[in-house]
Amino acid sequence: MRTFGIGILGALVLTASFGIGRPTQAGDCGYGHCFGALGVTSAAHVERTLDQRTAKHAADDVNRACGSDGCADVYVFVDGCAAIARGRSGTVFAGFEASAEAAQSQARAICESAEGQGCYPVTQVCTR
Repeated sequence: MRTFGIGILGALVLTASFGIGRPTQAGDCGYGHCFGALGVTSAAHVERTLDQRTAKHAADDVNRACGSDGCADVYVFVDGCAAIARGRSGTVFAGFEASAEAAQSQARAICESAEGQGCYPVTQVCTR
């Protein structure tokens, strides 16, 4: 499993994730920060988790959502939004920004710079 992440203002969040996550509850973000993660399965299905206390909790939770084999790729982010765009080849590209629209625009721009036209949005999510 590859784990990637980037927060607002370019802070890079990388985490090795193994173990069991826990469910999210309202008001559960820790130390004033809310972590989220998008996970992509080996079959290219996208899973998500939001408003976790730590990057590890977010990565663990999304890995559990990906199933018994875990996620092929995990994108962890903090205090913002993340989006996935998919190219014609099936490759996924992630964007991270302060708004869902900006994250999706970034993901699509990265996709199009790598694969040209034909990229399309898959999902976009935001922490609190």
